[in-house]
Amino acid sequence: MAKENYKEENAFVAGSDESGLCIALWQNQTYEFNIDGISVQVVQTADVSQSGLNKLELLFKNESPARFSLEILIPENTVNACVMLNGQVLIMPMAADWPEKLMPLELSACQQKGEAVSTLRAGEFQKINFRWQKGDKLSIYCV
Repeated sequence: MAKENYKEENAFVAGSDESGLCIALWQNQTYEFNIDGISVQVVQTADVSQSGLNKLELLFKNESPARFSLEILIPENTVNACVMLNGQVLIMPMAADWPEKLMPLELSACQQKGEAVSTLRAGEFQKINFRWQKGDKLSIYCV
């Protein structure tokens, strides 16, 4: 997706190579679109807190499973961030000093072994390509 065109808005982008949702603004919004003949609804809620922990949550309300990409802009002023899918850590925090007091993380045994690596970068889009199902909840936490 041509992300540089979407830094000021959120958009569904359809193309011959890939289709997906490009999210640049952390705000409450609902998206409705069709992909491969499947009706998809994604409800986006944003909680920008004074406590320092900001959360963007996406709830998927597909009529049946659908594969598409999400590209989510991690705010430029982010010091640390992580992504969770259905309550499980999907993408590890950017830095080792995750603020457990604000948001405790439960890592799987696999994630606890070895060096943690995160693909999250402040000021950049994080791409997640997944087969989304009804009821999936993707949460992005930033401090």
